[in-house]
Amino acid sequence: MADQWFHRNPLKATSTLKFDNAKRVCKNNDAFKLFEKTNEERKNLLNILKNPQNDMKLIETSWQKYFALYLGFVFNAHKPGQDSPLRNLVPVHWTQSLTGRITVNTSDGIFELASMLINVAIWHMKRASCLAESGSLTMDDAKDIHKSLRIAAGLFQFVKENYAASLTSITGSCKDTEQQILEAYYTQCISEAEEVTVARAIELKHQASVVGGLSYETSKHFQAAATLLSSVNVNYAGKWKKYLVLKSVFYKACAYGCYSEVLLQKDKCGEAVKFGQEALQLYNSIESACREYLRFKGEGKAARVIDHQFFRKVGTMIKRNLDKANRENGFIYHHRVPAELPQLDLEAKYGIVQPESITMPPADEGWTEQIYASIDAHAYATTVLLISTIYNILRSSILT
Repeated sequence: MADQWFHRNPLKATSTLKFDNAKRVCKNNDAFKLFEKTNEERKNLLNILKNPQNDMKLIETSWQKYFALYLGFVFNAHKPGQDSPLRNLVPVHWTQSLTGRITVNTSDGIFELASMLINVAIWHMKRASCLAESGSLTMDDAKDIHKSLRIAAGLFQFVKENYAASLTSITGSCKDTEQQILEAYYTQCISEAEEVTVARAIELKHQASVVGGLSYETSKHFQAAATLLSSVNVNYAGKWKKYLVLKSVFYKACAYGCYSEVLLQKDKCGEAVKFGQEALQLYNSIESACREYLRFKGEGKAARVIDHQFFRKVGTMIKRNLDKANRENGFIYHHRVPAELPQLDLEAKYGIVQPESITMPPADEGWTEQIYASIDAHAYATTVLLISTIYNILRSSILT
């Protein structure tokens, strides 16, 4: 599998956090040490994320350490359900995975949590892609790819369910924290994890009904992900959407090819021929769709689906099943081939993917009650007013 099978959007870029505003209102030496420790852990995590070949446990440990520290800026570590007074005091700057160098700026700490988790999720997607390119896959490789994609799905789902609703007022187009973009990422990860299962089922020669049912489910998931991007600016999401559509078509072709075999086993040879013909037509359409996708400008590393050995393997299966159906119908059955495609009767009973559950770490023990108590109320009010004024000016300049 030396060719790129998955489309991958880039990691988000960010700038160093500056705690000047927090230091103005929280004049506590222990707090200053906590600020420095937070920045160190953040830098370490960002550095680890640069390499998709790093160990999953290393990433897990790193982001958990950083979040244990940063969560105290956003939520009060000693009053569950309450925001920290420091939540809106640290400026945050992040690019978005679809818009390249365009930066979204805010002082809301929730945006930092969401953006960093999205970056960790994209890292897991890149890791899965990296493993898939490594050559002949072992069972352990397949399990690792599957797990990375389930973790990524869980992270996107966590951000969508816990943070996205708090960030709707932040200006900027095609933000990664928008509901439909998070859902598209989530659905893509679920779809790609199911791809791993389909490939494994074909490799192990499972029944055509099993492979076909899961392929059809995977096709629907890819199409659902593409539909979620329909309202997103095509200049930013167009390439990504084209990838999702061509994957949907590919797995529909695979499902129809498998169903052709199922029908032949049931002595419904005319219908078997029809589904085989439709499968081959869909399969042949992917080459032009792939060329259009590769030509389309957009962020990310493009998949080269038609160059991949798995693409060719499925094509061989489709042609073999159609040839057999045609041959059997000519010699034995002599069934009429229906003009319209009959109803597909396939259901995925196995291999449906569920995301990994994501749990936030408890706040670092360095977040003492004394740190929160040391916040100067007057300095806090003045600083918040200043930050609000600056961001209102920036928002007005963007909108005009």
